[in-house]
Amino acid sequence: MTQSDENFLVIESTVEHPIYPARASQLHRNVILKGDLDVKGGIYCNNLRAEGQVRVHGPVLVKEEIELSPPEQLNQTMIFRQGINALRALSVKLSDLRPYSPVSQKDYTPLIFNGNVCAPAVRLENTVLLGNVISDNALLKDCIILGSPIIKESLILENCLVISFQAGSVRFRGRNTLLVPYGISRSPILAEHFEDVSRDEDDDVGFHDVPGEESGEAEGDSYQSPTFDPVLPDAYRAWVRYIGFCGLERHGCGERIVSCTEHYNGTCKYSDVRLEPEDVLVTQDADGQPIWMLTLAHRIINLTQVEDDLARLKQFMKTIQTMDHMEDSARESTLQLLEQNFHPEESHILRILHDLALPSSNHER
Repeated sequence: MTQSDENFLVIESTVEHPIYPARASQLHRNVILKGDLDVKGGIYCNNLRAEGQVRVHGPVLVKEEIELSPPEQLNQTMIFRQGINALRALSVKLSDLRPYSPVSQKDYTPLIFNGNVCAPAVRLENTVLLGNVISDNALLKDCIILGSPIIKESLILENCLVISFQAGSVRFRGRNTLLVPYGISRSPILAEHFEDVSRDEDDDVGFHDVPGEESGEAEGDSYQSPTFDPVLPDAYRAWVRYIGFCGLERHGCGERIVSCTEHYNGTCKYSDVRLEPEDVLVTQDADGQPIWMLTLAHRIINLTQVEDDLARLKQFMKTIQTMDHMEDSARESTLQLLEQNFHPEESHILRILHDLALPSSNHER
């Protein structure tokens, strides 16, 4: 059934065509989708509200706001098969009574997007997204994002799996997973940005296995405060994990690029590692502006040592290029000074070049 006037279009059954304005007066029309139905095309409207097992097969562009209320039963899904855009806001409304999410329950996927989600303000819950979230401010809760949140200002990740993230600022709630051990913030990522989680929240999301620890009740069950506590047990603090390194010291997975044999053959029971406030590195972008990276790079390689090696290599090459232009005494004193910082092999090469260098002009006859 379809009900229509100049201000509202209510659709409760499948339509075999896109929903586009037919005349100028319909440009400000609001669209409501209700029930188990298909829209065989795209949608352009002022506001969009969708409820139930709605399937939209084309792109969606909304001038104001999108409000989605997907089904909350197992094996029932609202699907948008292409990208979705709102010029003001996009939000998902759920009763939040379910004790599971797509992250922890494979049969529970209330909402699927096959394309980018774009809006200045985005709130997604219990969503599977094959694309990126592009927004000014976003809250992503219990989502699987097979793409990256690219957020201009504030990003909150709560019990989500994402490939990576890029944001003006970021906060973590619950248990989050990165598929790439790398995320960028334009403002500091501090310890208090890994927010505390309550006992109930910890139980609901289904993550009890802390890498390197036994499952079960952790100490501190009486803890109830939602504020940051620097001595709070790790089991009660939000964290970000990367699936790829086991973190067991004897395996060495967190210390080198090549992971352990147990990890390769799937028998390593700790095949992930947590990223914590200590894993934030400060660097600069191409314009010289500071950025904060949540990364495992410093665990895999010693970045300070790499910088020192590059500086030494630069000096090594400069010395090689200028040795022929030095007086004998200057060359010898330079070598003695540089050998303190060069590796033995590098010093050996410089000594060979020193011996092969042409005599200085003072010794030519």
